[in-house]
Amino acid sequence: MPPTDAATPSAGADPVPRSFRRESRLFLWIALLLILFVNFVTLLFFRNAVAWGELVSERRAGEVLRRLTLPADGAATGEGIERVLLEPDVVFVGVYDARGRRVQSSGHGFDAPAILTGERPPAGRAVYEW
Repeated sequence: MPPTDAATPSAGADPVPRSFRRESRLFLWIALLLILFVNFVTLLFFRNAVAWGELVSERRAGEVLRRLTLPADGAATGEGIERVLLEPDVVFVGVYDARGRRVQSSGHGFDAPAILTGERPPAGRAVYEW
C-alpha cells in the first residue's frame, strides 16, 4: 500500500472543494432573489392591467350611456333603449326614479334589479359597479 501524503485526498474525504459549495450557495440565493423580484414585478404589472381594464370598461360604459338620451321627464324611449342594447357589451339597461325603483328596463336574458341597492348617483351622473 503506497503511503498517503497530505496532497492526495483520503478515502473518507469529501471530493467537492469548499469553494464550489460556497459558489453554489451564492448562486442559489441570487436565483431565489431574482425569482422573487420577477414575481413582484409581475404582480405589479397585473395590478396595473386590472386598473387599466376597469378604466377602459368605464369609458365604454360612459359612451354607451351618452347614446341613451333621456327626455326631460326622465322616461327613456323604447327606441333609445333598444338602440343601446344593440351594443355587444350591454347585458341590460334600467331606468330608475328618484327613490331608486325601476321604471323601465330591457335586456338580453337579464332584467335590471327592481330596486337600487347601493347609493343613488346624483342627477346627471353615472355609477359603475363591478
